[in-house]
Amino acid sequence: MSIYDREKIYTSYNTITMLGLHQKAYNAAKAFERILVIDNDDENFIKTMDGHIVSVIGDIGEIDKIDHPVVLNNVIYIDCRSYYSKGGTLKSKYENDFLYARAIYEYLWLSDSEIFFPQMNFMVDAFSTWASNALAREQVTSILVQSQYRILLAIYYSAIFSNDHYHSKEDLVLYLLKLIPKITGLPQQLLLDLLEMHEETILALYMINTPELKTSRIELLCEVFNGVFEGGILFQPYYLFNAICRGSIIMANGVAIATIGMEHPPTFCAMLSLSLDRNEQNKTALGRAVMSISRRNNPEHFKLFLKEHSK
Repeated sequence: MSIYDREKIYTSYNTITMLGLHQKAYNAAKAFERILVIDNDDENFIKTMDGHIVSVIGDIGEIDKIDHPVVLNNVIYIDCRSYYSKGGTLKSKYENDFLYARAIYEYLWLSDSEIFFPQMNFMVDAFSTWASNALAREQVTSILVQSQYRILLAIYYSAIFSNDHYHSKEDLVLYLLKLIPKITGLPQQLLLDLLEMHEETILALYMINTPELKTSRIELLCEVFNGVFEGGILFQPYYLFNAICRGSIIMANGVAIATIGMEHPPTFCAMLSLSLDRNEQNKTALGRAVMSISRRNNPEHFKLFLKEHSK
């Protein structure tokens, strides 16, 4: 697998914003691995999930701190050193538990991403509502434009979950005409109107694996926005990140985490878990979005999924 796979974002460090830090994270993981080769029972490491997740908790020398889960040789390393005292006592349970949750969902995504598919409707609805609300606040748009944002964002995020390769554009259109109104609760006609004017560009969000496309899915989303909303904002990935991710979760380096979540469903899954589990998150942009969709897409099934896979 290449560092950046256009068709599916496998790890936190495959996302656009993390590409520049990939080598640093990889070097740290290599250093962790070398220590465990020498002493597999080193007390500065905690192994879980049959050794597939390794938490670094103790003093292991001058190895760079890494903020996000990093994958090396089928092992996910998380750097929890700042959450533990020198005596090995956990001092920041909130941050430690969140990082560990990210590692679990990343492990599930790497092992079998289809396990997330039954949760797609809830996750896509939460994502598209959160992101479209943020863009509407940033630009003071009409209800129609906000609805168009939500439809396009739902297509974008549902495409990340899809492993299907559609034999024709007609098949894909029929699929989206059923899926997107069901997820968003918006009229099918709004999607039909968008497809009538911009079908080729919009469908490319699903068909990004075709060889002639030389761009990432988030960059392609910006191309879709620039085509649909001509004459306004010039959409680029970092414009979307800045407009959407501020104030989304209450967490150290929360903006960076939310930015990763825009391309990486396991990270977004952890963000949703936090929003559903912690009352203070209700005041965030993501927390408000999750509360607003609860009648349309009940979160109870998603909560059961979290409970089952957080043991």
